[in-house]
Amino acid sequence: MIWTTTLQPDGKILIGGWFTLYSKTFSLFGVSFNQNNIIFLRHLARLNSGGFLDKTFNLSIGVNDSVAAIALQPDSKILIGGIFARYDDVPREHLVRLNPDGSLDVGFDSEKGTNFGIGTIILQSEDKILISGWFNEYNGIPVKRIARMNPTLGSKLPTVIIGENNCTNVVLVSSRQLTCIIPPNTKGTKDVVVINSAGQQATLANGFTYIDIGPLISGDILS
Repeated sequence: MIWTTTLQPDGKILIGGWFTLYSKTFSLFGVSFNQNNIIFLRHLARLNSGGFLDKTFNLSIGVNDSVAAIALQPDSKILIGGIFARYDDVPREHLVRLNPDGSLDVGFDSEKGTNFGIGTIILQSEDKILISGWFNEYNGIPVKRIARMNPTLGSKLPTVIIGENNCTNVVLVSSRQLTCIIPPNTKGTKDVVVINSAGQQATLANGFTYIDIGPLISGDILS
């Protein structure tokens, strides 16, 4: 049984539901089929525009239970929700994000997740994620079957290093901006290093400059 479908910009089709096999010519009642064409799956698949299974979408073990919602992000990563509790045998409570090839995006971790299934995923402005379903808790917080996640809620915060010292209180404003408290006594021009939750590192050479202008002087501005 297919519960949800999503059309990708390239014409490929993501399907999710409660099924464990796929065949373009298979029918369960009254119609013969070629058993050699049957491919065993785990509740999620991607089809080419002609309806054939896209074998480049590698699910490995996949989910351990049904998929009820699929949302495609602008960066082609795939959010899926459902009744499952594991993906590729990694604990993921009813919500997971995949890379475009179907592999697990380890940078997105919903922590405790929801206490029961997710039936709808909607992407809102600024990459916020709206989820609804049969749950009444998200990450241990009571909710009423609906919750909204910030773009990085469920993702580990990046590490920001200025010079040789770590920043504190890192806050992701959007998928492209962050703020943090700079290390004490950081002055002059320094490199900025950002390390994301997947361990990938980016360096902005001379990306930070602090100049001590001294105390402000009150009074009229001299012409």
